[in-house]
Amino acid sequence: MAGKFTSVDEIRNLVVAQNGASIIKIKDLAEVVDSNKEEEILSRLNGNAAIGVSIQKQSDANAVDVAENVTLALAGLEETYKDNSLKFEVSQDSSTFTLEAADAVIHDLIIAVVLVAVIMLLFLHSIRNAVIVMIAVPASIVATFTVMYLAGFTLNLMSLLALSLVVGILVDDAIVVIENIYRHMEKGKTAIQASYDGIREIGGTVVSITLVIVVVFVPLSMTGGLIAGILTQFSITVAVATLISLLVAFTLIPLLTSRFSKLEHVDAKSIFGKIINGFEKILDSIVAWLTGILSWSFNNKAITLILTFVMFVSSFMLVSNGFIGSEFVGQGDKGEFLMRIELPKSATLEETNFKTMETEHFLRKYPEISGIFTSVGQTTGVFSGATSTPYAAELTVKMVPAEERNTTAPEFAREMEIALEENIVGAEFTAVPIAITGTASDAPIQILLSGPDLDVLKTFSDKVL
Repeated sequence: MAGKFTSVDEIRNLVVAQNGASIIKIKDLAEVVDSNKEEEILSRLNGNAAIGVSIQKQSDANAVDVAENVTLALAGLEETYKDNSLKFEVSQDSSTFTLEAADAVIHDLIIAVVLVAVIMLLFLHSIRNAVIVMIAVPASIVATFTVMYLAGFTLNLMSLLALSLVVGILVDDAIVVIENIYRHMEKGKTAIQASYDGIREIGGTVVSITLVIVVVFVPLSMTGGLIAGILTQFSITVAVATLISLLVAFTLIPLLTSRFSKLEHVDAKSIFGKIINGFEKILDSIVAWLTGILSWSFNNKAITLILTFVMFVSSFMLVSNGFIGSEFVGQGDKGEFLMRIELPKSATLEETNFKTMETEHFLRKYPEISGIFTSVGQTTGVFSGATSTPYAAELTVKMVPAEERNTTAPEFAREMEIALEENIVGAEFTAVPIAITGTASDAPIQILLSGPDLDVLKTFSDKVL
C-alpha cells in the first residue's frame, strides 16, 4: 500500500473513527490547509537573511580544537552542497580570542627572556656568566613541558601565563649560585674548586628561596570547584618550573662554571665598559638614596613603626571601603558585545523586526563595528538558555581589532546603549559586554524565579525585592 499523501483532499477525507454508519473524517474535526508555518525567529548576518546555528563545546573539550574541527566540517558541507550555493559565515568564534591571547603571552615570554638576559649582563659584568645564567631559563621551561604533557595540560592562557611569570624566578637560583662561585674565584681558587665550594656553601639558601615559591603555589592546585580548572594548571606549572630551576642550579650551572667561567675585568674605555660604568653610577645613586632612607628609619624608629602600621591597616581599608573592587574574572576587551532590544509585550514579530532593522541601520554608521548578527524573536540567558520571545531581539556586535579603535568594547557598548535610547523610541535597549570567558552577563547578581503559578511567583518576587 502507498502510505504517502498526494493531496490535501486525501488528508481531509481520511477516516479517523467509525460508529456504525457514522463516519468521522479529519475535515469534520479540523481545518486542513497547505500553507507556510508562521515565522517565530528571524536571523540576519550584516543585514542579509540567514539561518543561525549555535555550536557549543562540552565542558571538558578544547575550544580551539573544536573550532578547528567545526571549521573543517563547514568547509566540507560547502563543498558537498556547492550546487545549492550553500555558504557559511562565522559571526562569533570564542577560540579566536584564546589564540590571540596565547600569542600575546608568547610574545611577552620572549620579551621577558631578552630583558632578563640584558639585566644579567649589566649586573654580572660578564657575557660568559650571563649566558650560563640564561641557560637555566630554556632548560627549566623545556623540562616543564614534559611534566605538563604527563599531567595532560595544554598550552592555554593560564599555563602560558605561568611560564611568562616564572621567567624572572627561574634565574634566581642560578644568580645566587654563580655569584657565590665568582666570589670564590676572586679568592684565587680554580674554577672547578670554586664551583664545588660555592654550591656547597650556598645550597641551603638556594633551597629555601625555591621552597618559598613552591609552598605558595602548590596549595593553590588543591583548590576545588570551578576555580580549580583555572588555577590548577597555573600553579602546578609555576611550582614544577621552579623546582626544575633548583635542579639546574645544583647540577648544570656548577658544571658550566667549572668549565667556562673565568675572572673578567671590564675595560672602562670600551663601549661595553662605558655602558657598564654608566649603569653602575645609576645603581650607586639608587643605593645611596635607599641607604639614606634606611639611616633615617633607624634614627626615627617610632615614626617608622607607626607609618608602617598605618600603611598596613590602610591597605586592608582600600578593599573594605570599596576603593579596590573584586570580581571573579576580569571583564577584559574581547571586541564583542550583545545589544538586547525589548518592545512592549503586545508587540508582534513583525513590529520587533522593523525596530531591529532600524537599530542595525543606526549601528552600521559607526566605523568601530565590523559585523552584526541579528536574532529576532529569540533571546539568550545564562540560566534560561535560548527563549522564544516575539517582542524581543538580540544583536551580537563584533568590533574591529583593538589597535584600530580608541575605546574598549564595554565602554563602546555603554555608549551605544545610551545613543540608541536617545534616537530610537518605543524600545528598551540593554548592552551586555562579552567577557573574556566568552559569556555575557546582564548584571553581577541575577535572580531567576520560575514556576507554574503566576500569582505565587508574583508574591515571592515581591518578597525577594
